Amino acid sequence: DYSLQLLLRRNKTEMWAVWDQTNGGLPSPFAADANLEGAGDVIRWALSRSSVPVDHGRWAAAAPFLNRVKIGTYINDADASPWDWLADQVLPLVPVTVVRGPDGLAPVIHDPEWTRSSQITTLIEAPDFRRVGPFVPERDPEDVVNHLTMEFAKGWIAGAFKRRVILTPDRDRDDPEQVTDLYVQVSSRRYGTRYDADDSLSLYDEASALQVLQWRARFLGQVPESAEYEADMTYGWLRLGDPVRMTDTDGEQTSVLGIVIGRAWTGTAWRFRILYDDDLVREPRERT
Repeated sequence: DYSLQLLLRRNKTEMWAVWDQTNGGLPSPFAADANLEGAGDVIRWALSRSSVPVDHGRWAAAAPFLNRVKIGTYINDADASPWDWLADQVLPLVPVTVVRGPDGLAPVIHDPEWTRSSQITTLIEAPDFRRVGPFVPERDPEDVVNHLTMEFAKGWIAGAFKRRVILTPDRDRDDPEQVTDLYVQVSSRRYGTRYDADDSLSLYDEASALQVLQWRARFLGQVPESAEYEADMTYGWLRLGDPVRMTDTDGEQTSVLGIVIGRAWTGTAWRFRILYDDDLVREPRERT
């Protein structure tokens, strides 16, 4: 109560609370007898409290994939909006781009496993689906990263992070914090070792911290390209986030995997932007 608050201020005493692993924090509104901790469910929970229009159906479909990362944190800023908190603390941890769809904010998932989907659409460049610009690099080679560090599990009283995981192309087996995978190894051989370090107030789970780094390394360890295409109105069924397998009739590329990251109606045709998947391990993309 108010008198207790005054007493605590006068004595400069801080009080802390912790939720143990048995009881957890907030119960999940999306699953019975479960705590609210999966990133996908946390995003849905926060967006349900936002005043902005939201495509709840698409977020529900994306949640099982995003729930691979567990969120462990609290919110004590009464002025923080749900969207601002998500944009600052949660969305940077997951491979998702938020777009404005016809039903509100919707996710475009950048899933490294999407290439295994049976729903890939095969497209061939033709007069009704033609490229209208050059292939454009999505980032500079200088922006590639393949040695990634994440500090997490902050000890709030001491003010320091208690845990760290390092995804590196050159693992020191005597360092239990270091791990490696093929993506950072191949990226380092191609571009040299490039460093990036981050921390999170929302991560307390080591497996989740490693998952975040592996997602980032998969996409940030390469220089992908995109291209724009103009399509007949009959292609209106093609949505943002749809995986495609594209063949250019001019010999630029054959059966290359990509994902739709841009979609707009010009008044006479559809304009799509396709991001091509340069998987450094599976099949590096080579154009003739």
